[in-house]
Amino acid sequence: MADAKIHVIVRDRNKVLFDGLSTGLSSKNSKGIFDILTNHANFISLINETLYVHQASGHDLTFPMNNAIIKAKENYVEVYVGVKH
Repeated sequence: MADAKIHVIVRDRNKVLFDGLSTGLSSKNSKGIFDILTNHANFISLINETLYVHQASGHDLTFPMNNAIIKAKENYVEVYVGVKH
């Protein structure tokens, strides 16, 4: 499915920073750079660097962070920013 999308929610303790559809996401964890695309396997990780939310328009939304958790399940991704570890 070329037009499949991922529902992404990025939030911190106080508000939702982004809630929308994406064609994929990229970031970095302790193992290296990773991407989440449509139909990705269930996944949970700490994020060590900037999160890039890829848009169908070709424009990336950038969320600088170094303390976050990302959880992906069935084309639904939640990112919790400001998590202490």
